[in-house]
Amino acid sequence: MDYEQVIAQHMGLPHKLGEYAKRPDGTLKADDIQADDSCGLGQWLQKDGSKHRDLAEYAALTEAHTRLHGTAADIIKHADAGTMPAEALADKGEFQVSFATFLMALMKLRTKIR
Repeated sequence: MDYEQVIAQHMGLPHKLGEYAKRPDGTLKADDIQADDSCGLGQWLQKDGSKHRDLAEYAALTEAHTRLHGTAADIIKHADAGTMPAEALADKGEFQVSFATFLMALMKLRTKIR
């Protein structure tokens, strides 16, 4: 797995969601984002990466990745419905916490399997 590519794919998510929350236009679909196997990391976790499933770091990353996709989908749903909570994208909001947890879990697995 190319960790830099995985990080790059996910690093743009906070900005993308922030812009979408300001102007929801239907270009993002909550169901598509919710599917944690729709990105390269999710596919790797389910296929090639599953050889690491006995590692605590693998389990932590899988959980963090699923949570990240779930919180991102929630933001899209709220934006589309016009019910965006003010704290949804705040530094200590659920999405930002899940994003930070995801990045830490990714780095821990990277360190463990290298």
